[in-house]
Amino acid sequence: MEDSTVVWEELSEEDLERDDKDDTGKESACGPEVLHGEDCEGDWTTTTCLDEAGEYWWCEDGVWTTGK
Repeated sequence: MEDSTVVWEELSEEDLERDDKDDTGKESACGPEVLHGEDCEGDWTTTTCLDEAGEYWWCEDGVWTTGK
């Protein structure tokens, strides 16, 4: 297994506003399948969503992950 290093960068308010919205301008809400450790497909660029508690989730290494 390869070691991967995630590089975090500062995002401006404009970036944050753009990144948490889908193509329709609405926030991408997480569906019921988004549970910590559950299987998923894709990467953070295609799966990032916001749950009802305001936490971001994304698919990483085949499982749903959150920032907590």
